[in-house]
Amino acid sequence: MLDFDINKNLTADSCISKQELSAQFFQLQHLLQQRRAIKYFDAAQAMDDRELDAILASASQAPSAFNLQHWQVVHIKSAQRRAEISALAYHQPQIQQAAALLAIVMKKNVWQTAAHIAQAGGEKIQMHLQRLYGDKPQLARDEAMRSCAMFSMLVMLAAEAAGYRSCPMSGADFTAIGKCLGLDATQEICMLITLGREASDNTIARQQRLPLSQFLYRI
Repeated sequence: MLDFDINKNLTADSCISKQELSAQFFQLQHLLQQRRAIKYFDAAQAMDDRELDAILASASQAPSAFNLQHWQVVHIKSAQRRAEISALAYHQPQIQQAAALLAIVMKKNVWQTAAHIAQAGGEKIQMHLQRLYGDKPQLARDEAMRSCAMFSMLVMLAAEAAGYRSCPMSGADFTAIGKCLGLDATQEICMLITLGREASDNTIARQQRLPLSQFLYRI
């Protein structure tokens, strides 16, 4: 279990009690520990669009560079599109079984068109973005990937909190799927996410996690 010192994480003007912070932390810890990638879903269990909207709205609090919010979500509801994407994802069962299939799309050039940056009086920021990304498309893409990855993680955690399981998917032909979804050259799929209720006969065990000592280095 993590060695969490509440006293080190409270500021003098904090309006939350140590007891509340402790409860929140351990609730989050439980959520993180129970989340795992689910390969088999109960296809009979649907998800209301309003539930999905609430999950995505919560996930939109994810951090992003310059608050650019590089993500775009394509909710694939069409049975025909699902079948096409299934064929492009090696017929992995969760594509067809899950209650919701999402494509998390990176807006690689959002720094050029982010209206909310300009509306916030960000002319200087816009000039900085031009200097930063103008001749560095790979950097702009990398930034979009990082932001969309953080957003995707929050989608899965929000879904878990709402009682739904999830699976992030990268095993697919994203170039072909992008064409299937009508994406242009400024857009690229970060990952697919499936959401739904876990199948009752799912027997895949949770994968082992590395201990802290194998990935934490202090220098």
